[in-house]
Amino acid sequence: MELCKYRLYCVTEAEQVYTDYRDSVPTVCPHNEAHTINEASITIVDQTQYIQAGIVNPDNEVVNWPMTSGDGVESRKMPLMNPNILPAGYLFYATGAFDDIAGGKRGEGTALQVTKTDAGVAMVEGRFFEHCYIHGGDFGVLGEDLGDWLSMMAYAAASAPEDRTATHDGNANKVATGLGFNIVVPAPLGDGDWNVDGSTKEAGEINLNLVPVPNANESGYWDWDPDANPSITPVSNPASPDGAYDLYDAAFPLVRQANRISCLLHEKSCCPESLKGKKILPHWTIRFTVNRASAGTLKVAFTLKLSRKSTVNGGDLL
Repeated sequence: MELCKYRLYCVTEAEQVYTDYRDSVPTVCPHNEAHTINEASITIVDQTQYIQAGIVNPDNEVVNWPMTSGDGVESRKMPLMNPNILPAGYLFYATGAFDDIAGGKRGEGTALQVTKTDAGVAMVEGRFFEHCYIHGGDFGVLGEDLGDWLSMMAYAAASAPEDRTATHDGNANKVATGLGFNIVVPAPLGDGDWNVDGSTKEAGEINLNLVPVPNANESGYWDWDPDANPSITPVSNPASPDGAYDLYDAAFPLVRQANRISCLLHEKSCCPESLKGKKILPHWTIRFTVNRASAGTLKVAFTLKLSRKSTVNGGDLL
């Protein structure tokens, strides 16, 4: 059974509200059924699956947990099956390479391998065509020594809207944050100094020169939904933003899955096998960093455990 969490606009409260996970589209406000809602605003913000675990008895009937023994004592045994860790419609995908963005090939990009022959830091990074979920990862090393370590992170590169300062006919402006960089905000009157092209794709779902950064408070100026609308679009009311993302002209670290893990662990899991994966946007870059403490060859290979909707390339032949 698929369960979804929804966001919708409550006209009575004049703000976005959220439901709990449910198996049907909401028709009333989750705070008060008497409130008026905007049905056109209903959006899925997260989804998962519920699986009822059990066994089949000799009569071919499913016996669910908890079950009761013949003497009326409730069994405390664990179910035989764990819930599926993959989101609905996604396939498991273990990979040792990124996608080849320029060449248009899944799984044929830069290998997740680093060789370092002297003291210092080496990195390998890349992206995937479509959004995916990271569920875990592993690494193996050769030539390791005390002081050698590895890290893994995902970051958002700087967005680069088109300069329209000479014509003032763009759909966006840059506003200083006071932190040494700017946030890109919509210019709904079309008189902006910058222009955001939210439709043109570099590859797959990746928008050209635009990298959305999540807004934890749902007060961002831009939205992006690969299922409903694959373009990056401005919010309807920039004066009261309610979007899921922002655009900045500076790079940001987003999530760090592993930090300075000792290479002396040899072959170990880099991330826990999660029941709910971390959603990674295709616009983001995944980076592996390896530090060699002294001279001598250190080799490190990584495996990422993902779920994604497409795992092969169209037109591939055996």
